[in-house]
Amino acid sequence: MVSLSKKKLSFIVTISLLFVIFFLNRDTTNTFYEDLSTLEALTTRDSVVTGELWSEYVSVHEGVEFVAFRGKSLGYSEGGIYFATNIDEVIKLIDADARPMDPNDNNVIDSLKSINLNINLNPNSSPSEIFRYIDETSYSNNLVLSNGDEVLAKYYNIGYFVPDYNDALLPPGYIDHINEDRLLIVGGRGPVLIFDSKDELLEIVDSNLDEIIKQQEYRAIVDDSDISGRMGVRDVFIDSKENKVLISLITRDSNKEDCFGLSIFESELNSTFIEFNLFFTTNSCIGNVNFQLTGGRIQKYNNQILFSVGSFESDDLSEDNNKIDFGKLLLINKDGSYKIYSSGHRNPQGLFTDNNLIVMSEHGPLGGDEINLIEEGSFYGWPIYNYGIEYDGRDIYKKPHKPFAAEPLKYYTESIAPSELVLYKKNHINYFSNKLLLTTLRATSIYVFDVDFQSKKVRSEEKIMINKRIRDMSVADSGKISMITDDGFLIILSKNE
Repeated sequence: MVSLSKKKLSFIVTISLLFVIFFLNRDTTNTFYEDLSTLEALTTRDSVVTGELWSEYVSVHEGVEFVAFRGKSLGYSEGGIYFATNIDEVIKLIDADARPMDPNDNNVIDSLKSINLNINLNPNSSPSEIFRYIDETSYSNNLVLSNGDEVLAKYYNIGYFVPDYNDALLPPGYIDHINEDRLLIVGGRGPVLIFDSKDELLEIVDSNLDEIIKQQEYRAIVDDSDISGRMGVRDVFIDSKENKVLISLITRDSNKEDCFGLSIFESELNSTFIEFNLFFTTNSCIGNVNFQLTGGRIQKYNNQILFSVGSFESDDLSEDNNKIDFGKLLLINKDGSYKIYSSGHRNPQGLFTDNNLIVMSEHGPLGGDEINLIEEGSFYGWPIYNYGIEYDGRDIYKKPHKPFAAEPLKYYTESIAPSELVLYKKNHINYFSNKLLLTTLRATSIYVFDVDFQSKKVRSEEKIMINKRIRDMSVADSGKISMITDDGFLIILSKNE
């Protein structure tokens, strides 16, 4: 009996010591759920979570407890998905207006495949500066053209300040030149930035864009997933003659529930404070679509504004030339009145004007991407005519376009996802002179076209690999070319001297 008692005592002491050692060495960051009940937050589904309701938002991945949040989608806090693994991170995210997400949301599940939950958020960041890790390396290389000329490409990593497209399918931002050395950048949900290429400095410009975006109260649920993170800015344009900056933005129709269209805001251009005011809003709105087929490009045309509006997936509406703005190119007067200039557009991502020349690029479905020479009153085919097919493989579109729709200048049966285009009328990079330049997303390249605009024929085409998804492009007076990419790089091309 005595011997048995000693064994019991020894066993109890051993277990007690092990418990003490475990308690002293346990990772207390993974018990944060015990403190959540005192907190209150607004979720991505617009419900309030507090008290025991937090149990629905706590989950475990590879042994680590977490709460998933959707960020505020403002520049460096760009609406990506964040994973809080301790109470301090939860508080920081709530203070930054991030919203708890259902851990079974498909976006959360997909993000968990490529994230290490043992890496904490930056402990030194303020609530408005929560950011993901980004390699800060900037670099340069030479691009060799087919004629043997070399172009210098400088890559500046501005990913700390602008959205990463892969986080929430929100474009990183759009660019336009203020002058030779200063480039205006507007992030997908802000901020407003100025990049000085001469001194290689980047500064944030105060604006009311944050306030305007908050007023939209973005909301979109598709296939039980919150996709509102992709809603935001769609272009920036500087009218140097009027000293104005214009942006396009997905906006809420205040008279309808969760119904969104496309608007233009304008402001006087200055480097102190940019105060945007509403200039124009489409007469059409829609809810709970993927908000990728929006268009939104802005260009000046004969003292008026050309504004490309995508189909917003409302293909049954795109043919109505009289009542619906979706799927149209609009010509807007200074007083906000407008007319439909052309129709039959799916997702116009590039727009260029030069005197009476109007060129537009747009995305097809699976294949069927197009470059179109725009003429007033013409119908460009969507959703009836297209050289692509549906994503499920069905070939439901009529081919060719003629005689009932305008034929594209160029089309692709394999998707390249065209973005911005410009007719390069400079001599800085001689090989590009008087050629049409097209940037692309899926093809991660610049396409160079020699076009006979009179006969509407492409004489030649060249593809220059950049190996990054190029969202926007702007040409300086000198002929240097600036581009912004979906992974947060600013690229400047110049003559290699």
